[in-house]
Amino acid sequence: MAIRRIRSTEQVEQLLLHSPDIELQMSQDCADLEIETVSAQSTDGTVTVTVGGMGKIHAVRVDPAALETGDQAALESAVAEALSAAAGLASDLASSRIGPTRVALH
Repeated sequence: MAIRRIRSTEQVEQLLLHSPDIELQMSQDCADLEIETVSAQSTDGTVTVTVGGMGKIHAVRVDPAALETGDQAALESAVAEALSAAAGLASDLASSRIGPTRVALH
């Protein structure tokens, strides 16, 4: 969806005329994003996070081997990495559907 500058009263009238259509399309796009998911892994592959296109966290999976090492700092870093990567993918997905946006995980 392109963002345009409104330069005349006629453009405002056209926008208002089409606003119900735009609102319906945005509503449908958001509903679609609620269903779609993206997944991302930490760079070491020990943590995978799956989130919805609107930012809802669906799953966090940790490789059992990562728990056996006892390296809490490494695991914390891997979780943060995977969450950040998943948020980026969700933002990219949402932006491709509804225009520039940043998704907040929840």
